[in-house]
Amino acid sequence: MEARPWEPRRATKIAGAILGPVYRLVTRAQFEGYENLPKKGGYLVVSNHSASFDAVTMVFFFLKGHKGIRFAAKHTLFSAPILGPILKAMGHVPVYRQTKRAANIISQCSDAINHGAIIGIYPEGTTTREAQYWPMTAKTGAAKIALNTGCPIIPVIAWGNQQFLPRYSLIPRFWRRPRIQVKALPPLNYEDLLSAYTSGDDQAPRALSDRIMAVITEELATMRGEEAPERPYDMRIDGDPWGKVARAELAKADLPEIRRQRRLSAKQRRAQKKQSR
Repeated sequence: MEARPWEPRRATKIAGAILGPVYRLVTRAQFEGYENLPKKGGYLVVSNHSASFDAVTMVFFFLKGHKGIRFAAKHTLFSAPILGPILKAMGHVPVYRQTKRAANIISQCSDAINHGAIIGIYPEGTTTREAQYWPMTAKTGAAKIALNTGCPIIPVIAWGNQQFLPRYSLIPRFWRRPRIQVKALPPLNYEDLLSAYTSGDDQAPRALSDRIMAVITEELATMRGEEAPERPYDMRIDGDPWGKVARAELAKADLPEIRRQRRLSAKQRRAQKKQSR
């Protein structure tokens, strides 16, 4: 067992040293909220999921705070020729979706947290399918991990990663050098639901999942300067375009929204500059 599992592993430090300059070259990242992170590990990080690049940014966010986050990631990534060994060396956890081994992820993550690790989970389970990139309804896995351990839940909101790598695209937009914002919030209060869960309330995981996403969505709305939809996108009700429509068509249909977000972000920056004068 690692002596200080909340610290970045050697492989993570090496990757950060090599790729950090590249990351700073192709993005303009703004990180804040480090005062809300517990000094030691043994907690759960929950975040919105706008793009595959989210996890890369999150690793750099925690590295800057001298901490190492470990993500639950789909198991197929771990069998990739180069990426797989790197993920294993960094301590990330494979998720076997839609298999008999899927339930093991809750016990694996719970055990890691109990031993002091920092575990990152995207409660939605996948990148958002909502047209304007708002968070979707969460699955209950993250909530179950928290309720099983009683650990702190730290919401971390990220915005802008989709400008570097849109959700349906395979081509990073190096030339854009997008502004990426990441903010860690104070630990989420869920003592009431933890008490209910220990008393046998089987609805507590669903209630905690909804509370997590409500906090994330509220802060994301502030970060974006927009109002969130009244009802979160729910793939069980609203469907999933992925797999039904060709990736190229989805990427093309997504472009107007990516451009709209970029224009809005530029407008906000101009307004902030005027206020600071």
